[in-house]
Amino acid sequence: MGQSRWTVWIIAIIGASVSLIAFYTARNWELNNIHEVFNEISDDRALVFENAIESNLESILSLNAFYEASQFVSREEFKIFAGTEIEHHTSIQALEWIPRVPEDKREVYETKARHEGLPEFRITEMKAQGNMVPAGRRPEYFPVYYVEPLRGNEAAIGFDLASNPTRLETLKKARDSGEMSATARILPVQETSKQYGFLVFQPVYSGNPATVNERRENLLGYVLGAFRIGDIFENAMRSKIEIGTEIRTELFDESSPAKDILLNISVTKPVVDSFMHRTTVAVAGRTWSMVSWPTDDFISSRRSLQIYIILVSGFLLTGALSAFVWFQERHHADLEFTVQERTRDARKALDDVEKAKERIDGILKSVSDGLIVTDIHNNIILMNRAAENLLNIQFNDVINQPIDLAIEDKTLREKVIETLGKKTAGYEFNFKLPTNIPGNPKIMRGSTAVILDKEGKQTGIVTILHDITREREVDRMKTEFISTAAHELRTPLTSILGFSEILTTRDNLNLEERSKFLGYINKQAAGLERIINDLLDISRLESGGGYKLDKVPCIAGDEIKQILPFFEEITKTHRFELECPPNDVHIFVDKDKMGQTLKNIISNAVKYSPDGGLIRITCEIKGNDYQISVKDSGIGMTKEQLGKVFDKFYRVDSSDTAAEGTGLGMSIVKYIIEAHGGKIWVESEYGKSTTVRFRLPIGTSKGDKSG
Repeated sequence: MGQSRWTVWIIAIIGASVSLIAFYTARNWELNNIHEVFNEISDDRALVFENAIESNLESILSLNAFYEASQFVSREEFKIFAGTEIEHHTSIQALEWIPRVPEDKREVYETKARHEGLPEFRITEMKAQGNMVPAGRRPEYFPVYYVEPLRGNEAAIGFDLASNPTRLETLKKARDSGEMSATARILPVQETSKQYGFLVFQPVYSGNPATVNERRENLLGYVLGAFRIGDIFENAMRSKIEIGTEIRTELFDESSPAKDILLNISVTKPVVDSFMHRTTVAVAGRTWSMVSWPTDDFISSRRSLQIYIILVSGFLLTGALSAFVWFQERHHADLEFTVQERTRDARKALDDVEKAKERIDGILKSVSDGLIVTDIHNNIILMNRAAENLLNIQFNDVINQPIDLAIEDKTLREKVIETLGKKTAGYEFNFKLPTNIPGNPKIMRGSTAVILDKEGKQTGIVTILHDITREREVDRMKTEFISTAAHELRTPLTSILGFSEILTTRDNLNLEERSKFLGYINKQAAGLERIINDLLDISRLESGGGYKLDKVPCIAGDEIKQILPFFEEITKTHRFELECPPNDVHIFVDKDKMGQTLKNIISNAVKYSPDGGLIRITCEIKGNDYQISVKDSGIGMTKEQLGKVFDKFYRVDSSDTAAEGTGLGMSIVKYIIEAHGGKIWVESEYGKSTTVRFRLPIGTSKGDKSG
């Protein structure tokens, strides 16, 4: 869309931003006004509550003045005066007279109260269990002597306020200050609804004491008011209940160390924490705080639609202006869009071509066979990494050069040029590439394919170089194996046939000759069985059948001792030594398979020590493994031979005069050792000796498997 689109967007963004700024400014202004209204309402509620408390406290001051104006106030006079005050202040739970009773006057007061209509009166205190009991002896008491109304407050009659630490503390504070003093929150002894209340004490003196000591000496008692906090709040707020002004309120006693909560007026709807308002209230020497939160309804009921009209109007104006600019520039924008779209399509097509080229290059270069692509003039246009490695050249050095100049090997160069000259597909040829090992070249097979364009014209030739050295080696080993197997099978079969023919055609053989010939037949049959077993074992292993091991505990030295006599019998030119640990250990093995392994290794030591000599068998404990080593004094092996010793069909000496064998023994041995969870390796010095070592885990039957 170009510049026109940016113009429209800029107009839209500026218009929307201005509209939003105006909206949020008006909204914040409105919220601030609502916040101020809420603060005023909260302050007004706190003032009403404080006035309600002061109004209730005036009844205590009136009762105090009544006591100061009279020489004596009887129970009936107290009832009449206090009853009048309670009629005017319905939040008062009780008004009480608390005389100062010395210990020596206790019985007098108790007797007088009983004569005045309280037959069960006695000065009491409250135990931890909540039951009232006669007060213990102390210098003085401050019992509830008069109480109005009596109904509902019977439990308070006679209760010694000095027996309670909270009340005693307030008593002393009021006595010494001469001022009205309120307690912290309490549950009055006469309270049944578990509503928090507080007590206010007004001291009454004889005369007009001016000092603390004078006040302590002239104290007559206290006028006491008992109030329920919830009742005072509820009565005070009746005139303040409005629709949409539901407010959560909590009262806290700021004078208490723990900031005790006095009242919690909860609401059913969510409140707005950010509008919290706190106001302090003075209550008879203590400081309370009233904390208020408005509900969502309080906020929403005071919001107006004007701020939303501002927002909508701003958006409409912005939209109209943006649409005007849009339609003015539409033709130009459409044209620019068309150009951009076609440019984008062209770029996408180029990108697709480039990606396809890179993908093809990646595929060609990752092919494991060597690959050379030439044009119709035989110039190299592509070569993968495998071809670079095979021909020992770099593609960057020979690109667009004739292939006959790029390839140094004369034979390969002639073959390739000859093939390219034919311009035919499916032509194959073999050639050899020299390697670092003299006399061991790589055998390569080249094949060609003609590259045709969409019209069927030749545009080049692809030449693939495939390394068939391993295939030839396998073919050679198979051929050699067949020849060896045939030879190994023919030899015992010829002997068996020959001796069996003698036994069946000649009747004049004596018993000794017959036994001798039968021994020859048995020996050759055993050799034939061994060859066949090797072939069956390797066939089963190659097919994935593996071995099923039947492990039992055995001592390796004892097993070897049972095998050695066989070899000592068949060879007189070799000496055998066995060395085992003093305290040999148990290993868990398949005894038959392990016997086969030891016989094979010792047999090889005998066969490849044609001049005889010492064959040393050593057993050692190596950590958690048991190691067995068989060392001969034979012909040894070269490094190359050593690397192939476990290959199938491999024989160190494959000449006609070599020792008998199929070349499978060490492969089978390796399978057996690994199936036991062990490992085997060979060390050899050419012309001197060879040592075969293998290790097996000690003392565990774990690892049973088909290998």
